[in-house]
Amino acid sequence: MLKVDFKKAFDSVQWDFLENLLCQLGFLNKFVLLVMQCVSPSSFSVAVNGDTRGFFPGHSGVRQGDPLSPYLFLCCMEYFSRMLKLASQQEGFCFHPKCQVQGITHLAFADNVLLLSRGYSSSVHCILQPLTLFGQISGLEINSQKSSIYFGGIGNVHKQSILTDSSFREGSFPFTYLGVPLSPPL
Repeated sequence: MLKVDFKKAFDSVQWDFLENLLCQLGFLNKFVLLVMQCVSPSSFSVAVNGDTRGFFPGHSGVRQGDPLSPYLFLCCMEYFSRMLKLASQQEGFCFHPKCQVQGITHLAFADNVLLLSRGYSSSVHCILQPLTLFGQISGLEINSQKSSIYFGGIGNVHKQSILTDSSFREGSFPFTYLGVPLSPPL
């Protein structure tokens, strides 16, 4: 299981990606134009000792606190979900045994994602490919400080191979996901 956190998720969504995504999801052009007018004309200033200084144009991101932002971010995660569904159909991918019947590859809540697969190098590779590609396309990069990989029932040699290939750090159980402590059954 890989616990993935995206760096400054709301701040780093690329506007071109978002606009193309909304069009590809079938939203009307007029609606997409309205959304992009809400998102893209942002500028920032810095307050020092109560005085506002300068304006800096924004280049990416959806505004945290904007009621529209969570919905736009969900659209981005829908794109990632579809990428993972395609990855699960690759020859080298094997579902985690507890997820196979339902076809579950991931669980996501906002910018926190759990990626699930059997602990084979090929399976991990199949889910890391779309993760990397998604980051390049969308602007959403992995926050390596808050991301980890968790193992169960895997030998040390195999584990080291996966750790080397993934560049994730190994996490330990129990860990907290969305405020809930998680650990494998005894």
